[in-house]
Amino acid sequence: MFPVDLNLLRVFDILMDQRSVTRAAQQLGLTQSAVSHALRRLRAHIDDPLFVRGLGGLQPTPRAEEIATGVRAALMQLETALSQRPFDRLSTTRTFEIAAGIYFSTIMLPEIVRHARDESPNVSFRVSQPGPDLKAALDTGQIDIALGAFGQVEERLRKEVLFEEELVWIAAARTLPNKPDVSMDDLAGRPRLEVSARPRRFDTSGMNAIAGLELRTSLAPPSGESPPYVTVHDALSATALVAASDLIALVPRQIASREAKRWRLRVIRPRESERIELSMLFHSRFNHDPAHMWLRELARRACRSLS
Repeated sequence: MFPVDLNLLRVFDILMDQRSVTRAAQQLGLTQSAVSHALRRLRAHIDDPLFVRGLGGLQPTPRAEEIATGVRAALMQLETALSQRPFDRLSTTRTFEIAAGIYFSTIMLPEIVRHARDESPNVSFRVSQPGPDLKAALDTGQIDIALGAFGQVEERLRKEVLFEEELVWIAAARTLPNKPDVSMDDLAGRPRLEVSARPRRFDTSGMNAIAGLELRTSLAPPSGESPPYVTVHDALSATALVAASDLIALVPRQIASREAKRWRLRVIRPRESERIELSMLFHSRFNHDPAHMWLRELARRACRSLS
C-alpha cells in the first residue's frame, strides 16, 4: 500500500465531523470538487467507500468509524509536534479542557482556579461532565485531563492517583437519637439513597474494562442489601435529599463535611473503612508538553491543599 497523503487524512477528519462535502469544503477553504476528488483518492487507498449518502448527510461506513479516532489522534499529535512552543504561563491565553464531575468541581476545582489566578491570570478553563465519549475525547485532545474514580486504562492513557477519599454515611440529624455517638446500629433498617454516576439512558460501552477504560460508577453498600429507594448521579444532590427525608446515603467525606452544617446532617463512619482512589487521566502524548505539565501540577497542588 502506497503512503497516504496527509491532506487526504485532513479531508477525511473534517468529513467525519461535518458529514457534508459542502460544509467540509467551506471549513477547509477548498472547492467541493477538490474535496470530492480527495475522497475518491482516499477510497481507493483504503479500498472502502468510507461514506455513503443517508438521512442527514454522509454516513460513515464501519471501516470509517474504525479508523476515525486513530486518524484524528495522529493529526493532533503532528499538529502538537509542529506547533509546540515554550510555555509562558504569564502571557498564555490557552483554554484548558477538564472533564470532572460534581465532586471534583466542588472540592478541587476552586483550588485549581485559585492557584491558576496567582500564576497565570490569562488562562481559562472549560469544565464538562465525563461522558461515554471520554476515551475518544482524551485520544483526540478535546479533553486535556479527566478527574474521577477510574480503574483499568489502556497503555496510551496515563492514570495518576491523586488521593484516596473516605466514604461515610449521612443521615438527617432530626431522624437520629439525640446522643453524641451515633453508630451504624442507629442506621439499621433505614431506606437508603445510592449515588451512581452511570447515565442509564446513554451507551457507556466506551467506559468499561473491556474497552480499556473502566469508570467506577457506584458508591453503594455491599451487595445483598435491599435496592435503593432513590438513585441520584451526584453526592451533592444526595445531601439535600437525605436532609429532607429519613434516607441514609454513603458519600465522600469531603462532601459530607462541607454540607453537614448547611443541611443539619450527622456523619457516621462505617464499621470498616471504605475508600476510593481518585485519579487524573491524560493522554501519554502530552506527558512532556510544558502547558500540560503545568496543568497537572496545578491539580496535584490542589490536592495537597485539601489534605
